[in-house]
Amino acid sequence: SSNSNQGSDIVRAFHFVEHIDRPPRDVWNALTDLSVASRWRPLVASMETVDGQPLREGSDVRLTVDVYGKRITRVSRTTTFDPPRRWTLRSSESPAMEGFFDFVLAPDGSGTRIEATCDLKAHGFLPWLFMPLIARGERMRRIEMLSNLKRFVEGRPLP
Repeated sequence: SSNSNQGSDIVRAFHFVEHIDRPPRDVWNALTDLSVASRWRPLVASMETVDGQPLREGSDVRLTVDVYGKRITRVSRTTTFDPPRRWTLRSSESPAMEGFFDFVLAPDGSGTRIEATCDLKAHGFLPWLFMPLIARGERMRRIEMLSNLKRFVEGRPLP
């Protein structure tokens, strides 16, 4: 008698697109350089691989974020790592919900088109009810993310 869709409901929290006037490799290097994440990622105080090794498929990434005056640390798993094209992080701190944060880069003239998406997947009815609210929060908190990245990358001296 449970909802047959339960566990498969996905809500897109955001889809942002930006053009960055640098080649994909430069954008990729900035995107995946965890030491500079706090310079352009909203709320992020720091990011690092849990094992201290370079990012790769399967890497666990420790994110420390400042939310509502509290510092929270969580770990996300790198599910796709395909330089310089695609990086996907899966966050599942709560068993009730997973988040998939996906960055896709493509050559665009002399620069790069970058797309950032976040899909939320609920496990159970109650999390599903709250998904639109959670999705809106994710979108609002990250609305500046790609424009920040653009300013950061374009502000660096050309190699």
